[in-house]
Amino acid sequence: MMLRYSSFKIALIAISSVVVIFLGAIGVQCQLLNHHQFHSSSSLGTVNFQVNMLTNPMPFKHYWKRSVGSCHATFCLRADWREQLKIAQKELGFYGIRFHGILDDDMSVVLPKRHDPNTLIYSFYNVDTCYDFLVKEMKMKPIVELSFMPQLLASDPSKTIFHYNGGISPPKSMKQWNDLIYNFVSHLVQRYGIDEVSTWHFEVWNEPNLRNTFWTGTQQDYFNLYNNTAHTIKSVSQRLRVGGPATAGSGWIQDFVNFVRSNNIPNDFVSTHEYPTDIEPLATDTLIKVAKQSRSIVGSNTPLFYTEWNAGLGDLGSGTYFYQDTSYPAALITRTLFSLHNVVDVYSYWTFSDLFEEHGQYSEVFQEGFGMMTIYSIRKPVWRAFQLMAKSGEELYNATTDTAASTVNVYTTLNRDTREVMIFASNYQVPSQPGSSYVVSIKVNTQLHFKNCVQSIIDETHSNAFTRWHQIGSPTYPTEAQIKDLNEASLLFTQPITPKDDTLFVMQMENPSLHVITCNV
Repeated sequence: MMLRYSSFKIALIAISSVVVIFLGAIGVQCQLLNHHQFHSSSSLGTVNFQVNMLTNPMPFKHYWKRSVGSCHATFCLRADWREQLKIAQKELGFYGIRFHGILDDDMSVVLPKRHDPNTLIYSFYNVDTCYDFLVKEMKMKPIVELSFMPQLLASDPSKTIFHYNGGISPPKSMKQWNDLIYNFVSHLVQRYGIDEVSTWHFEVWNEPNLRNTFWTGTQQDYFNLYNNTAHTIKSVSQRLRVGGPATAGSGWIQDFVNFVRSNNIPNDFVSTHEYPTDIEPLATDTLIKVAKQSRSIVGSNTPLFYTEWNAGLGDLGSGTYFYQDTSYPAALITRTLFSLHNVVDVYSYWTFSDLFEEHGQYSEVFQEGFGMMTIYSIRKPVWRAFQLMAKSGEELYNATTDTAASTVNVYTTLNRDTREVMIFASNYQVPSQPGSSYVVSIKVNTQLHFKNCVQSIIDETHSNAFTRWHQIGSPTYPTEAQIKDLNEASLLFTQPITPKDDTLFVMQMENPSLHVITCNV
């Protein structure tokens, strides 16, 4: 992730009176609502959509399942983290993972030799313990972020980042770095086989354009690191895949592409990061616009990986901090994933769990964390959105509307394996801007016969453990009974819905919210 905010624990700010009145009516105490702030219109607009399933659909790949983010490598050794990852794979379908720090000192990769401290040795026991679980047991395909700098190799060991002190200075000796990379990658190939490791991706560093945050060197220093690393990896096997620059805010992409192509440097994919908060003022289409710009630079023949993204970093405006725990990301991710399906090859959400200690491990059930799941394995609204997306079909039909100015977007998929049509309706607006509730009608033109239709709802009062947590007093250390209560509140709310005239659906949508209609055909 990126350090683009000043403090992780920030004073709470009162919510707007309209939302206070609305939520007060459902029994939520007003003083508990200052954690998240959405401006919703009291009047209902009307928006109409038409979906034409008589046309040829677009192919819809589940590209976001190729990777999901986590904190750093030592978490891979923890039982609670492993159990949560198993749940994420089972319920959300992820088959790849990325995290920081596989080379960090807390993984004991580079050590002084016993009785000869001037000689360095490599210890891959913890690395093996991690990848044995991920690869052999979970059948996952890692994106191996090559970070951070082991203290014994660092040009300035005093320069570190995060609670776990990842080294951020360039190597004092490129020869030593190359030797580490060669031995590390060779060990992986020897242990798991070239047929397996050639399906992984090696990503060189993390956000080197954030100078003195993740990298104390210059752009040229990073390019030198990338050049050496890429050639070293390819010296193990030309089948191995390496990429970068893993930058923040989609930075350096043009410079990086020019560098590797003009110097004939191995590059199998271009990777970067983007958060909605990277560009001010906050806008609903930042992620979509920037990814399309990146694709235009990279071209159509090179895979484009966004190895970090989510609903934002820090304040979204007007003192909004706890939004990761609300229904806001559920509405955002749905619109984004449908919009970028033919633009991005990998889209790795940061992160699947609040087991996360960049600033230390906080204890609260809800803690402004990036995870889709709390430390107590309570699913957040965004988890439920990914759960619905995981069931979407391989054929996509877009919708047209007579109300282009609304904040509602509709997407329809057909899953031929399960014989299900899913209609996704997302009402998404940035919190600092006025949002509206809508009466939404969706007319589907199709020869298919819809039956057994159900409507799933994610908003501030449905499928939402965060709201329930406030209702029970926001306990920091919940009892077993409270955890059970919160898990029940997090369950996906589903109710039958009957279309009018066979294929016309009408529903009321709050802001922010996600409604998904699923029908058998």
